[in-house]
Amino acid sequence: APDPGEFTRTRGDVERFRQGDASAFDRIWQRYRPALELLVAVRVIPRLEPDLRQRLEPDDILQSAAITIREKLDTFEYLGPGSVLAWMTAIVLHVVSDMIRYWRADLRDPKRERPVDVHAHAIAHSNKGPATDAHLADLRHRVGRALAELSERHQTIVIWRFFGGTSWDESAAEVGSPSGAAARMEFHLKVLPLLAKLLPKPD
Repeated sequence: APDPGEFTRTRGDVERFRQGDASAFDRIWQRYRPALELLVAVRVIPRLEPDLRQRLEPDDILQSAAITIREKLDTFEYLGPGSVLAWMTAIVLHVVSDMIRYWRADLRDPKRERPVDVHAHAIAHSNKGPATDAHLADLRHRVGRALAELSERHQTIVIWRFFGGTSWDESAAEVGSPSGAAARMEFHLKVLPLLAKLLPKPD
């Protein structure tokens, strides 16, 4: 997950983007992409019908979402890290719904499919080297497999708090916990022991 201090820079980056700094969006996207990757892995893909799982690639979902997020960022109202993740999550789910309708309507010709041109939209995947990228992708894949075994409530606590940069209070509000302290206690007493058992060791 990104360093927690990274998320404090989001509000400033939103303002810089509105003032014409295109690189500000790349910084925002890099901050929140890990959380969205996990949400797609544990909430979206497992719920798709088998034929759709073969057609809808996580990277395609995320790239399409990134394009929409960039286009709509000028209208976004920043209310804290939780507001950013909630807004982006809603866009991801909307993108998935559009993709499902598109496939079910049989509008796509597989022979004409082309990948999203990420360079044309200036959406960076990472500012790290290939080796570091691969290592982080492997770590997130293993975390995703472990999270998939947890309840949706516990998935939300982990993703929001540690990958979305939210406070314990924001995480608590998202799962209906009475307080940030209660959500934190639930994580340490219930979620963390489960993750310790489920998280595969590196090869």
